[in-house]
Amino acid sequence: MMLLTANCMGLAYIWYRNVRVYKTLDKSLIIPSKYTLQARFQAKENMRSFHFTKYSLALITATLFLEYGFIMCQSLDFLQKYEVYINYFMEFCNSTHPNVVIPTMMVSVPSWKRRFFFHFTCIPGVKTFVLDKKKKGVATVEAEQIPKIETEEYFNQFKMAWG
Repeated sequence: MMLLTANCMGLAYIWYRNVRVYKTLDKSLIIPSKYTLQARFQAKENMRSFHFTKYSLALITATLFLEYGFIMCQSLDFLQKYEVYINYFMEFCNSTHPNVVIPTMMVSVPSWKRRFFFHFTCIPGVKTFVLDKKKKGVATVEAEQIPKIETEEYFNQFKMAWG
């Protein structure tokens, strides 16, 4: 448990630092030369991978705690007549770890998330908390702009398209 806590703290620190870089990139019209094109792209891809890691860690930790709860119920003989069903649930918790990866990848990419959750708008909260967070539409780039402003427009379009 201490190892899991240390890993979560390290992930939280790295995520916090990357969020600070990402927020600086959003204000990049004020400081256009602070980060290179490669650093900007890498920061945005890092944010994507951190979202995936955050969702994966949360789901896997939840299934582990569910499994540990079943083990505690079984070892303390709380639900002795449901022992067979508890064993099935524990096996289900063990088998869900690999199966969590694909849906988590779908949720961590904004365009897939919009496409996947579009069918669940009848559920309260899905439309307001999941689908309406990102702007729709892409801005156009005029041909007369200088290269720095074109780079900024490119990343604004990238941000709008990918969330």
